[in-house]
Amino acid sequence: MCVLMYVAGFISATVLLIGISEWQRKKRRRKRAAERQSGKSPERKRVKIDTYVKAATSIVLAHGLVMVTMSYVLAWFEKDAVVDVSTTLITEIVAPLCLYMGTNCIMNIFEKNKLSFSEPIQMQKVREVWNKVHEDMEDETGGNAAG
Repeated sequence: MCVLMYVAGFISATVLLIGISEWQRKKRRRKRAAERQSGKSPERKRVKIDTYVKAATSIVLAHGLVMVTMSYVLAWFEKDAVVDVSTTLITEIVAPLCLYMGTNCIMNIFEKNKLSFSEPIQMQKVREVWNKVHEDMEDETGGNAAG
């Protein structure tokens, strides 16, 4: 009886999720069609896993989520104590995610903002001297200083 209820719940959840995704897809199509008629070009932002850190974090999170699910399946069959296994696995999920978010936050702060301590104090003077020397070299060679 329990297995039958589990299967019924799984099927109903799957049907519900498919219905919600179809509803969202139709909503996005209507929005795109309205933007095309108004002359606006829709900007698509897709999540890109283009760095090693993103890929590694995604793999660790997926592995952790699968293992947490399996630990509860084992508990349902009364095969193992869930508390220790789940605690370890939740740590496996939460720690990389927090580390990734923290590193990205710090990286974005330094990348996107120009902070007073981001540049050396003498950098403006070095730039002025470099530009002057580079301009003088271009004048002497009649073009590119390197070639």
